[in-house]
Amino acid sequence: MPTLRAAHPIIGDPPRKALYLATSTPLRIDAEGESLLLRRSAQATARYPLARIDRIVCNRHADWSGNALALCLARGIPLVWVDGHGTALGSAGPRLATAQPFDALLDSYLERPDWRSHYDNWLKRRRLDILVLTALRATHAGQPMSQADFDEHKRVYVYNAQLDPVFPELARAWCYAFVVKQLAVAAIANTYWAYDGQPLNLADDLFGLLWAELNLEAASIAAAADQTRTQLLLVESWIARHPGRLPEHLARFRRHLAHENQQWP
Repeated sequence: MPTLRAAHPIIGDPPRKALYLATSTPLRIDAEGESLLLRRSAQATARYPLARIDRIVCNRHADWSGNALALCLARGIPLVWVDGHGTALGSAGPRLATAQPFDALLDSYLERPDWRSHYDNWLKRRRLDILVLTALRATHAGQPMSQADFDEHKRVYVYNAQLDPVFPELARAWCYAFVVKQLAVAAIANTYWAYDGQPLNLADDLFGLLWAELNLEAASIAAAADQTRTQLLLVESWIARHPGRLPEHLARFRRHLAHENQQWP
């Protein structure tokens, strides 16, 4: 049966969903107005508004009318054809791609059964980028990071996501509050929910990236500061000197979402 699967419980306007038409019986697909009409022999016609459809997956049993195909392409809805084993054979998409809102990209991404492994790999790449950038900054400051220190940070932080912070717990809370505020300004939620009910704790993970970069770069300065107030001022000063770091993580994540959604039927 054709199915529309949500990425998380509906809050406010219903999100767009993937439409799966990979069935074992013949299916005729036509268009009427702003809806697709699905017809089977001896069954009632089902209507699916295009405004609710994110993408369509179908197989050889789907018999498309030219009107239905043209309407999907005109509304920016891509179609993917699969074989009997679910392997993608090819696709059709609109002539010009249009940027999707962040929430729409994330909704589609979190429908993937393997979203967690892809997300964890993205976080690992971001951690490596942070370590490389920290090493470059240290070199430019005339205090290059030793190869032994770099390799140790790579083993502990990049691959195992472990960090021994030098700033106090209060500084951690201050940094987290900054991340939450910036996400609110960008109208991005702290947490999103996957199709399997698992959370993607975006605020926590973005905070983790910012917190690690701060501690890796300012470790020696923080260790020398003997008062909590001084350490908090160091945190505030570091963030003020690097205003583009959080937007950079978000931009990289948006690109990751768009790329992975394009690769997945």
